[in-house]
Amino acid sequence: MLKKQSIAGLIVWALIALGVTYLITGSLNPINVYQENVSLIAKIIMSVLLAYVILIIIGLLFMSAPGISEMICPICNKNLMSFVSVYGQPDTCPNCRTHGRITMYHRNCYKAAGQCPVCAEYDPMNDLHKNTF
Repeated sequence: MLKKQSIAGLIVWALIALGVTYLITGSLNPINVYQENVSLIAKIIMSVLLAYVILIIIGLLFMSAPGISEMICPICNKNLMSFVSVYGQPDTCPNCRTHGRITMYHRNCYKAAGQCPVCAEYDPMNDLHKNTF
């Protein structure tokens, strides 16, 4: 997830939590939901909303992916953005994307190699072909 989307999600979830708090207690302080005599359902709803806010904050602080300017092409082992004029535009491997991996390479490198080296490493059929000869 992009940082801008995470920040927008954080703002939206925080506003929803504040709105629910205001509807329940008449105050914007979310701790009042737990201190005042309110229903258990309201406490569960607030706990879920605050858990979302906390998870987004943790994601923003600790789980940031490297930017495209820092990524290296796994085929030629060169920086993706520095060698665009020589090796072509950065592209994402569609097979890696479906398996949850972020593999980017230069278009010309991929054309020369014929396949993504990360997919070839994870392909179980590739090992079968290696051992038959």
